[in-house]
Amino acid sequence: MHFTPIEIYLILLLIAPLGICFWKWQTSYRWLIATAVCAAVSWFYFNLWMWKLDPPDNGFANAIYLVTGWIWLLPFFGIFSALFAILGRFLSEKKKILAGKIGFTSCVAISALVIAWNLWGRMSEQRAITEARNKLEEFGYQPNGREEAVYKDGHWIILYPDTDFGEIRLKRNGGLSWIGGPG
Repeated sequence: MHFTPIEIYLILLLIAPLGICFWKWQTSYRWLIATAVCAAVSWFYFNLWMWKLDPPDNGFANAIYLVTGWIWLLPFFGIFSALFAILGRFLSEKKKILAGKIGFTSCVAISALVIAWNLWGRMSEQRAITEARNKLEEFGYQPNGREEAVYKDGHWIILYPDTDFGEIRLKRNGGLSWIGGPG
């Protein structure tokens, strides 16, 4: 897969609010209850991102998401809920419940696959080499010669045997661990 796991995780920005709208149709709860559920899902979404999937290098970003994580999915939910409210006027209650069941089940399945990929997946070898080149150029190194990518212990190590720095190690989402060796 050419995308990093965290880039695929961004799909949930749309899937989660959409799934909550389908859940609202399935259960016939009020939109206010669905909004509260969306806020709670938003908090879990962003704190899982910060805690496990792609933690920041400092605690400040983590603290920001801990406090503001409740609101990030609400704009998408607002757009979807408006569309669902308009569409709901043209459908019978039975059709809304059926569409809600199918849509909610589909969104849950997609979400489970995306989260599983983020916990155990990794970017492709070619993407790792591309990310390594970008990081090296960012720090003023000139990558040249052979490039050998090795995935080990949840990290990509890109070896440059024809250079002075020798190697670069990337985290599974493309973040830099080191250039030139451990430490």
